Amino acid sequence: MTEKNEKLEKMTAIRAKLDDVDNSIKSLIAKIANVQLDLMEAPNEGLEKAIGDIQSRASANAEELKAAIHDFEIEINQLKQ
Repeated sequence: MTEKNEKLEKMTAIRAKLDDVDNSIKSLIAKIANVQLDLMEAPNEGLEKAIGDIQSRASANAEELKAAIHDFEIEINQLKQ
């Protein structure tokens, strides 16, 4: 196996792990949304603020990860050429 192919194989494995992280973040955001809905029925001001802050950071992390995955995918495609 050539050095290029080895690198491509490793990068593809990393890409798969990034997809796992992306799925985990999406799951986290969905679970936070469920907690926010539950808090409508049992309000708690402190928890609502904390959960809102956590949701904002999780969403920001999801966007950052999406951009990083996109850039990494470009690198993989360039290596394939």
